[in-house]
Amino acid sequence: MNEANCPYVMKEWDVVCAALRAGRQHLLLRKGGIREQDDQFRAEHDAFWFWPTRFHQSPDQLSSDGQQLLAQLREKHAGGNRFAVDLLAVVEDVRYITQETLLDKLTGMHILAADTVRTRFHYREPGLYLFLVRIFAAPQVQLYVETPEIAGCKSWIELPNPPSSQGLQPVISDEAFTAAQTQFEAMFA
Repeated sequence: MNEANCPYVMKEWDVVCAALRAGRQHLLLRKGGIREQDDQFRAEHDAFWFWPTRFHQSPDQLSSDGQQLLAQLREKHAGGNRFAVDLLAVVEDVRYITQETLLDKLTGMHILAADTVRTRFHYREPGLYLFLVRIFAAPQVQLYVETPEIAGCKSWIELPNPPSSQGLQPVISDEAFTAAQTQFEAMFA
């Protein structure tokens, strides 16, 4: 896997990006955007940037920790169609779960409310993708303007001028990530 000049971007709630940046979350819980091929999300890339969206996120869909992050983000955002891209995810593991009993084991590994996770799990048919990701921050933010090609409810976009991967730094230590990885793997043992 080579992160250099990675053009791939996944749209994700701004508040989830903030939790990833802060090391409060190491999992992505995905079902799919309404414009996905065959209405299914696909784990298409081993590394990708985040496009932090402010659509569809609301306090009732978040844990108390997530609600606090969202309140902080709302204070700093002025709106508009400019988006800052500076977080890169390297996918360490992907699992597709179909057992609802595993959802409770995810508590504390993400900032979504339990009802939000269950709703995603049951959308259309039972199942949910779990991405264990290692997050790296770029030393500089690259700003993009949302174009018609980028806009809409789709998970993946490709940038013609991707951010530089030079100077990327992990947001948590190797030891902290190993602990998160061990907790994740224990769910499936």
